[in-house]
Amino acid sequence: MAVVGVPPRPRPRTATQAPQPVARKLRHILVVTDKQGRRAISLEAALLSVGRASDNAIVLESDTAADLHALLVRVPDTSTPGGYRYRVVSGNDSGFHGTPPIVVNGMKCASHDLLSGDRLWLGNDAKVSYHVAALTDAELAAHVRPASFRRVKSAPAKPPVAQSKPLPTAALTMSDLMANFSKNETLFR
Repeated sequence: MAVVGVPPRPRPRTATQAPQPVARKLRHILVVTDKQGRRAISLEAALLSVGRASDNAIVLESDTAADLHALLVRVPDTSTPGGYRYRVVSGNDSGFHGTPPIVVNGMKCASHDLLSGDRLWLGNDAKVSYHVAALTDAELAAHVRPASFRRVKSAPAKPPVAQSKPLPTAALTMSDLMANFSKNETLFR
């Protein structure tokens, strides 16, 4: 018998009604800070162009970044849980000569295998940090946008050779990534 105004008593859960664990997947994320503000971008393609030109997969709002400043190349790495990592390669429209320079963790370089937590300067006013984190599909959709697929202006003469370094991973939430980025942002000043 139902009493008016009193909600029904919840039924106890059975084993078949137990909540399912939320699946977390390793995700490769770039947190970009430039004139457009701060945004998190999911890296999913094998090759992504980064620069000021609007036809790049990742467009930088920067006065000092080149039209095609760098490429992000997914390279196989069997020592990592996901089986791959990303390498950043400096480049421009006339080829890949290490110019314009990219700065990774305070050091100028033409190419670098990224590790979770690496900080990059692309020009004088575009800061990027790279993270590998275990995120659910819902967290990814709520906080991270995918990189746009666009053509790559130039291709490297030789594909980069994969270096075998372990890729550290952590069970970070998107909030952890953004908070960590904010806390360590002074590294760029």
